[in-house]
Amino acid sequence: EESGLDVKLANFDGHQGFSDIRRLNHPVHILLEDINPHHQHIDMIYFAQAESPELHPAANETGEIKWVTMPEMEKMDVMAHVKEIAQEAINKSKK
Repeated sequence: EESGLDVKLANFDGHQGFSDIRRLNHPVHILLEDINPHHQHIDMIYFAQAESPELHPAANETGEIKWVTMPEMEKMDVMAHVKEIAQEAINKSKK
């Protein structure tokens, strides 16, 4: 949501919904992250395809956002699980 991208969420279970109510896609992962001893985040991870590559970050939301290749990400100082999830998304998009 911070990117301002219009996306289509991936639907891996194949269920298309119901005739009278909107169905929400399931997250690919639900993660519990310890930020500090008194603070946790629950992250719901979805895979999506951007309708356009144009980034439109919300004001005061993020300092830096950009597209990177997997080889570029491997060189970045980001948490290991971020790289693993990115690779998983790439692999699923090829199927």
